Amino acid sequence: QIKKAMESQAAEDDQKLYEVEWTPLAGSADDDNTGSEDAKWLVISDDAKLSKELKKELGEATVSASPGKVPLDALGDFTGVLSAVGMSGKTKALDALDHVLQLMKALPKSAD
Repeated sequence: QIKKAMESQAAEDDQKLYEVEWTPLAGSADDDNTGSEDAKWLVISDDAKLSKELKKELGEATVSASPGKVPLDALGDFTGVLSAVGMSGKTKALDALDHVLQLMKALPKSAD
């Protein structure tokens, strides 16, 4: 009976699938030199192989850092920041979330 009651209470769109559609904002990274040879990216990763591959894609000016050694006070020196922490499975989920929190706190300060 409980199962039937719960099913009757469920909204119709509880079972729908949603699709994300990204729209670039004016003044976003797409408008600047992020893809140019002089772009300076900071890649944060716990996987050296991934960092090396990203450096090939993003250019020689790319700087790699491990999660514990991110120059948070110098984020403004970079064209962009790409964090791939946690993608390799080498970092615990809670530690990866803490890294993202610290990074998100530092980014607005670097824009000043």
